[in-house]
Amino acid sequence: MTTTAIVTSPQLGPLRPRKRSTRMSNSTRGKLYRSRRKKYTDGLGEYVESLRKEVEDLELYRRTQHATLYHSRHLSTSSPFARTVCEYFSLFEYGVPVMAAGLGVTRDALVRSSRQVGFLDSMVAPDFLFGGVRGVRMLLEQWERYSMYHLTLRFQLQQLEVVVSDAANAVVSAKAVLRVRFSRLTIEKVFPHVLWNTALVQRLIGLEVEYLVGNTFFFGSDGRLAAYDTEVDFLSAFTSVLGSIEDAIELVGLALIKEQHMIGEEDERMIEANVAEEETAEVAARTQWRQPKSTTSSSSAASPRAEP
Repeated sequence: MTTTAIVTSPQLGPLRPRKRSTRMSNSTRGKLYRSRRKKYTDGLGEYVESLRKEVEDLELYRRTQHATLYHSRHLSTSSPFARTVCEYFSLFEYGVPVMAAGLGVTRDALVRSSRQVGFLDSMVAPDFLFGGVRGVRMLLEQWERYSMYHLTLRFQLQQLEVVVSDAANAVVSAKAVLRVRFSRLTIEKVFPHVLWNTALVQRLIGLEVEYLVGNTFFFGSDGRLAAYDTEVDFLSAFTSVLGSIEDAIELVGLALIKEQHMIGEEDERMIEANVAEEETAEVAARTQWRQPKSTTSSSSAASPRAEP
């Protein structure tokens, strides 16, 4: 007996229309790429233009701020007092040239030194007062110490204002920043009391410190500098870089710093200045002692009064 297998085909639904291929042709892809590229380029151009305008605005703001900082309440920036102070900061921006051991002074340093001396000779009065001492000697002494005791130094003017505009006694106030880098010599000459603290010394060597400095310039009737006061904010600077008020106080506490700006030990020059003042006072006292005294005639004093 033969068995016949009946195979039934699966029931198919209605035929769906064949989808078109979604793959883009090279031409279409190129057009899309160029379109996107143009859109990106246009957007980038607008962004660059906005940045350019922003830079122009910032530059205008910078110039305005610069002019404001150097603007006097009474005098224009072209005043001789403002120019003198600006010239001082320009000439002493990097301190004074000092000769390292075994090395000479470069030509540029000699030129700068010559200009500094020329400025002091022409723009500073003979009886100029700085640090309680007459003359420019103490000012140069301090500049030499600051320059020699640090690896690097930069003194930059930040703000200037003519406080008193009277030509007979003008006063200019200036804020500045003094940036220095510590060396071993800095610690030995200014902070010798912490030499025992090896850990602190290692932190200090090579350290960059930024001091805020207040400056006041006093002019005489001849338009020359008559006196100069300056104050350095040591404590705030050390607190900032060391991150500890305790370490900052330890560093400043017994430091060889006088009058908030003068560094190093009192040397023979200061002693000579004090001796000179004492000698001047002694000479004045002797001169007064030698002056003749007024006397009353002895005859008139001794004559008897007539009897009535």
